This record gives sequence, C-alpha cells and structure tokens, in this order.
Amino acid sequence: MNLSRSQGAMANNNNSHPFLVQEPRVGPMIRKKDTKWRKGIPTNERLAITLRFLATGDSFKSLHYLFNISPHLISGIVPEVCSAFFAVLQDYVKLKNFEENFLTLFIKEIKSNIIGN
Repeated sequence: MNLSRSQGAMANNNNSHPFLVQEPRVGPMIRKKDTKWRKGIPTNERLAITLRFLATGDSFKSLHYLFNISPHLISGIVPEVCSAFFAVLQDYVKLKNFEENFLTLFIKEIKSNIIGN
C-alpha cells in the first residue's frame, strides 16, 4: 500500500481542491518541479497546507505533524501560496489601504503587549 506522506490529512481526499489546482493561473504559480535529489511537494498538498493554516490558525509545528513536512518548509509554502491567491484574486478582492490598516493594528498590538492593556 503506497500512501502519500500526508496520509492522515489527504487520505480521504485524493482530488482535494481540484478547482484551485486546475485553475490555470494558480496551479502553475505554486507548482514545484522534481529534482534528482527530491520530489517536489505536490500542488494539492501545498494548497491543503495553506488552506488548513488559514482556516484553523494551526502553528507550523502542528501542521508538520499533520502533513509530515518540516515547519521550515511550511513557513515558505504558506506565504508563497497566499501570494499566488492574492495575485490571481486581486481584481476580485479589494483591500482599502491594507498596508496602513495593517501597520496601525500591528502597532496597537505591540503597544498593548508592552503596556499590558
């Protein structure tokens, strides 16, 4: 029996996220090639990791146990896939003054942690 390395997370869903993987703009942006030394992480697994992270907020360490992929590699996959989503969906999702709002919230969060409020 030949199961993928993320057998727990993907065993019941071999064709997970077919729309996202087959979408001609997202799939190629996150697809990685196999090399002589290692196989690339499949596109559907990259999507599953990212969607799981976005939906649950699990830590990369927790995702490591679920998908059997190192936290360091997951920390590269999640931003890469999110960037691909944003690039493809930017015409549909409008973020008004995203950077300003993000920085304002970030500064408030830091101040509240320093002051202890």
